[in-house]
Amino acid sequence: MSIAGRMRRLAGALYLGLGALLATPLAAEENVLTIAPGEPVALGVMTRTADEHEQGHVSKLGVLLAQAERPTVTIAGQEFPVELIAGDSECSADRAATLAADFVAQGRVAAIIGPNCSSACMAVAPLLDEAGYTSFSPSCTLPALSEQGFSSFHRLTGPDTAVMAGAAHYLYQEVGARRIAVLHSESNAFYQGIAGELNKRFSGMGGEIVLEALLPTDLGEAELAELLAQVADAGVDWLHCACDTPHTLAVLALREAAGLADTPFLGNESNWAHRLIDVLGSAADGIFGVTPLEPDTEAATGLTQRFEEEYGELPAAPYFLGGYDAWYILLDAIEAVAEVAEDGALRIDRAALLGYVDSLEGYEGATGTVTCQPGGECVSAPSGIFVIEDGGIRLLKRYGSDGEAN
Repeated sequence: MSIAGRMRRLAGALYLGLGALLATPLAAEENVLTIAPGEPVALGVMTRTADEHEQGHVSKLGVLLAQAERPTVTIAGQEFPVELIAGDSECSADRAATLAADFVAQGRVAAIIGPNCSSACMAVAPLLDEAGYTSFSPSCTLPALSEQGFSSFHRLTGPDTAVMAGAAHYLYQEVGARRIAVLHSESNAFYQGIAGELNKRFSGMGGEIVLEALLPTDLGEAELAELLAQVADAGVDWLHCACDTPHTLAVLALREAAGLADTPFLGNESNWAHRLIDVLGSAADGIFGVTPLEPDTEAATGLTQRFEEEYGELPAAPYFLGGYDAWYILLDAIEAVAEVAEDGALRIDRAALLGYVDSLEGYEGATGTVTCQPGGECVSAPSGIFVIEDGGIRLLKRYGSDGEAN
């Protein structure tokens, strides 16, 4: 048991022993954040901040849009500024865990927005659970995250189950694929997650996964060429690569020599496609991908327009919506549960904050209608199949969270 856990157990024992002498359990007091008069409320934001990592980049920009619109909370008629404390989680489990521990150790962060990558979310959730925190991820899509019983974890994006349901439907129903090969990078749980979901969905429809292979980080060109030759010999209808950009480029460079030039290639998300376009130019034309989509709502459309006006570019991925909604929801939660003490200090009960989020129902946000379920699922997100054409991406088919076309 951790030191914090032993302290909580000791506090509970003292309370039981002293009974009527204590008005408030010590363990409950541990989880109350007290902010001195004149000090801001702090939210921790942990995203992958490199510009080339669109998940993290757009997530943080969505948070900044929300902060610009709503920089304060109002409790008992008083306004308190809300400060953003940002850290780069680097899409790394180790780095994200270190950053989460630092946020907790500071003792002034009310709640967390992030991380972005599923492996990072998996590493962070147990730490935040123990500390009694609430978190919202704009982009962690691994289905297993909502199956672990984490109390802190919530996401404002659909799980891979929803995205790959649409992909399986497109392959099997729309284009008549019956035999596919699936490759996936070992470098991130995200890639293994989406590959596994496609396998399950496609097989469930009656399709066959002819070959499945894990691509290690240090995979050599000769080994990859041999693997692609096996794919060609197997006679597949489509090749799906749930892969990072280096693996994708390596596969695309060798597929013609392997006899796969005419085999349709299905890859990852729209942000991934933009990186391929930057590297391959017109040679990226004809590559397909599956991606989460923005909800088809006025709120999402309006926020996209504000994003373009503010930053001079369209968002490369829909995760800015989750960053934006997370800020607003957490500020609503703080306003609902915080109290102003007689000395002017602000007190935020983290357990009450978590309870507010867990019971959230029917909140109309940029991500759609937000209703948080046990496990942290809060939205139903649409997905789509696209193809790269003339330096851009063209949406071919839009699917609901149930994998049905709409």
